[in-house]
Order: sequence, then C-alpha cells, then structure tokens
Amino acid sequence: MNVSHWTRAAVMAANEKIVELSASPEHPLQGIIGMTNKPGMRVTNGGATGAYAMLAAYTWVASGLYDTVLVLGVERATDCFDFESMTETPEVIQGPPPELGQNTEEILLEAGYDWDEINALRDEGVV
Repeated sequence: MNVSHWTRAAVMAANEKIVELSASPEHPLQGIIGMTNKPGMRVTNGGATGAYAMLAAYTWVASGLYDTVLVLGVERATDCFDFESMTETPEVIQGPPPELGQNTEEILLEAGYDWDEINALRDEGVV
C-alpha cells in the first residue's frame, strides 16, 4: 500500500523488544508504504506507545508542521492471543488480506444466511 500521495510524515509506534537489535527498524517499513525520504519518528513508551504515537501525530498537525500524518503501530505477534487455535502464538499470515467484499458470501453463510437471503441482499444492493 503506497500512501505517499496523501500523507506527508509518519509516526511509528513500536514495541522496544521488536526494535532492540535494529539500528533503524522503521526504514524498511517506510519503503514498503511509500514513505521513503519523508519524515518519520519512532515512538516507544511502555504500555502507552500507541497513545503517545497518536499524540505526536496530533501535535505535528495541530502545530501546522504537516497537514496529514500517518500513524503506524507494530506489535509482536507473540503478544497476541489467537482465539481460533487457542494459543498465545497465532499462525503466520499466509497472504494479503481479502479485498473488500471478497469473502462476503462465505461470512454470510457462516452467519446462517442461505443463498436465497444472500441473493436478496445482493439484489437490494446491500452486498
């Protein structure tokens, strides 16, 4: 996802354990999202890192320094709990997320809708 056309700077919130062995961990991330050679700041602050990243971005915009600032959050996957496998370490993501609406039918079927109801929703422009 290249966001360089609508944002001027980035604030990255990162858990210090992720970045402890990297001199500049945000650099590869900035390249991936199209923010190379644009200002970026890493924020790490114990359990309040996300809030401080939002505050830093807000301050940049409120001061007039930038009109838009992207705030990114990074956390170790092992800090999450995976409710499907009921483990502390979720499975590795196998690919990109689905496109908008790509798995709507599957989700509706799992939620108990039948094909007639799904088709009716589609005819009404709901899905």
